Amino acid sequence: MSRRWGRDACYSTHQLGSNLLWNAFNTVAVYYYVTKLHVSGVILSASLIAYGLINAVLNLLAGHISDRANTRWGRRAKLFIRS
Repeated sequence: MSRRWGRDACYSTHQLGSNLLWNAFNTVAVYYYVTKLHVSGVILSASLIAYGLINAVLNLLAGHISDRANTRWGRRAKLFIRS
């Protein structure tokens, strides 16, 4: 049980760092779009929501394809080479 907790803690720490960086970038980007480029906050919010929904669907689709892929090089090797 201790081993699993340590692995989960490492994964969580990585996610924390990634999310902090991503949110910092988004904060600066939204500020720039609204104040400098004069994009409407409503349009910007709607586009970010649309991006999130499309990304969620595409991630599920990519995961499904990746889980079903089985080549002579392994399950996902061919997909990694293509990307």
